Amino acid sequence: MWVELKSNLFSEEANPEGLVLLLNLLIYKRQHEVFVELTEVRETLVYQSLLSSQKKILEELYTRLINDSAKINKVVSIVEEQDVFNVDEAILYFKQPVLIVLENIFYDAFFLDAIFKNYKKKSKKIKRHFEHRWLKYENAGGAGNIIHLINSYLKSFNSLPKSNKEEYIRIIVIRDSDKKHSDDTYKNDDVEKLVKTLNTSAIPYHILEKREMENYLPDEVLKNIGTDYIDSYLKLSGVQKDYFDFEKGFEDKGYQDSKITAKTNGLYNDVAEKEWKVLRLGMNDSKTILPRLFEKPEVTREALEKRVEHQNQSKELEEIINKINKLL
Repeated sequence: MWVELKSNLFSEEANPEGLVLLLNLLIYKRQHEVFVELTEVRETLVYQSLLSSQKKILEELYTRLINDSAKINKVVSIVEEQDVFNVDEAILYFKQPVLIVLENIFYDAFFLDAIFKNYKKKSKKIKRHFEHRWLKYENAGGAGNIIHLINSYLKSFNSLPKSNKEEYIRIIVIRDSDKKHSDDTYKNDDVEKLVKTLNTSAIPYHILEKREMENYLPDEVLKNIGTDYIDSYLKLSGVQKDYFDFEKGFEDKGYQDSKITAKTNGLYNDVAEKEWKVLRLGMNDSKTILPRLFEKPEVTREALEKRVEHQNQSKELEEIINKINKLL
C-alpha cells in the first residue's frame, strides 16, 4: 500500500514526534511504501532530523513512485479532508493488523491457505504479512455474528473524529454462499443482511460462488477417500458438486422428491437412484475431515483451477487474492 505523507506534516508546528512514529511504523520491514514530495521538504528541520536510513528509504521510494506512476492508497495531512487521515488517526489505523473474517477459523483457513500456497507469486505479499502478524484470520461465526463483530469494531472508534467510522476499519469478510443452486438468492437469510451491511459500510468482502469452501476440493484429493459416499459425489457434474451439501446430503430423502427438486431448481434431477440413496445420508463428520484435505499434495493450482473453470467467476481464486492484496 502506498501512503502519502503531505509536505505540511514536516512543519515544526505540526506533530513532528507523531510523524516520526508514523514513519517508523510504515517503513518498518518495508510494510508499506511511503511517498513524500521531497522537493518540498528536504530543507525542513523535521526532514533533516530524520535518520540517514529513513531518508535513504524515502529517497528510494520517491524515485520508485515517480518512475512507476504508482497509485496512492492513503493520504496523511494536517488539513482535514474526506478520506484523509491526520497523524494520530493514521497511527491508530496502521497499528491494526488486517483481519480476514471467517465463519470458522479452524476449518475455513485450510481453504484460503491452499489458495495462497498454490498461487505463490500473487500471494507473496500476503504470506509476508502473515509472517509479521500484519495480517491474521479472525473467527466470527455465522453471518449475524459477523455483523456484531463489525459493529463492535466500529464502536471502538467512537472517540476518533471522522463521522464515517468505517474509514478506520481494516477488515475483509470471506464466507460461504450457502446457495442450493446457482440462481439461489439470500432472501430472508442472514447472509442477505450481512451483504447489505457490508455494502452500506463499504467493507470489502467475498461471498463464494459455490455453496461452501469444501465444494472447492479437487476430485484428485477426494478420490483417495474411497467411501461409497464420496464415490457417489464424484459422479455428479461440476455444477452439481458446487452446491451439494456434504454434511446433510439431500435435504429431502425421497428419490426425486418434488420438494428437493423445487429447492434445488431441478439441479439434481438426473442423479441415478443408486447414487441418490447414498448421497441422501449426509456425512456428519464432513466439517472435520474435508477442510484438512486442502493440505494434501494433490491440491495443486491446476487441480483448484479445474474446479472453478466452469463457474461464472472462473478466476474467483485469484480475485480473492486480489481483494486481500488491496488492503495490504
